[in-house]
Amino acid sequence: MEIKEKIHQYFKFKTKEILALSEQAVLDHNGLKGNHREKVLCQFFNDILPKRYSIDNGMVYGMIGRSKETDIVIWDELNYPKLKMYGSNVFFAEAVKILIEVKTRWSMKEFKDIKNKTSSALNIFSNYRQALNTRIENIEHNIWSLINNEELSEGRLLSPQRKGTVAIIYHGGKRFNIKQLNNNEIEDIENEYPDIMLFLEAGKVIYKDFILDEEDPLFGKGSLNQINCKDTSLLIFTSLLIDLLVKRSEHIEPPLLLTDYLYDLFNEQEMTTIHFDITRAIGGSSKFF
Repeated sequence: MEIKEKIHQYFKFKTKEILALSEQAVLDHNGLKGNHREKVLCQFFNDILPKRYSIDNGMVYGMIGRSKETDIVIWDELNYPKLKMYGSNVFFAEAVKILIEVKTRWSMKEFKDIKNKTSSALNIFSNYRQALNTRIENIEHNIWSLINNEELSEGRLLSPQRKGTVAIIYHGGKRFNIKQLNNNEIEDIENEYPDIMLFLEAGKVIYKDFILDEEDPLFGKGSLNQINCKDTSLLIFTSLLIDLLVKRSEHIEPPLLLTDYLYDLFNEQEMTTIHFDITRAIGGSSKFF
């Protein structure tokens, strides 16, 4: 059996396992049920993500802005501290890569909450310092300028990466379709939609994608994509999550993208795409966004 088929089988089993474990929350208290389902997902992330990243919950603070209380925070524990408090944690913006909101069941009320928390996360600004990837890209840019007899710049203007935002919905959402969005709702995509949404039981993934402007890497065009992927939804979600994590991190070793092992996975799916304009800086590296 080829590696592609083994990966498919693994994630089909994991989907059934996560849904089954989530139903073990037999208590009548909704808060305790929600906490149980968050822990099920935390275990899944702990099993599959590199050990550099830790899984926790709490609030994220930047030099400007802070998040709402976040169900799952993926952060770099090897390189950054956190402030542990009774019943919660405080994370610094520089440490956090992805914020995840978990919902038991889809509803427009819960979707409004997802959008509010996404908006808060995108307004977190850290004390930005250029990292290794950015410095190397500045060197490459200057080498390209020398080869092409263009004026050397002092370095391209880059902004900090946006925090990755994700929502996971266990049940419901089968009828939600981005084809139904009106113009006003499309205008909200940039600032209110998570980077990735997984509808686990419904077998659906919705994600944002960005194409940077070649002349100005701070800006570009955006698209919202819906994949009706049925029993491969957890696999596609995880590959997108790892891709997002790679884009939000600095690497010395070449990063591994799960999609490299899946060949034409995305081309095999039923996909809908709508485009939207970008009005705020995308930020970060042109190679890793």
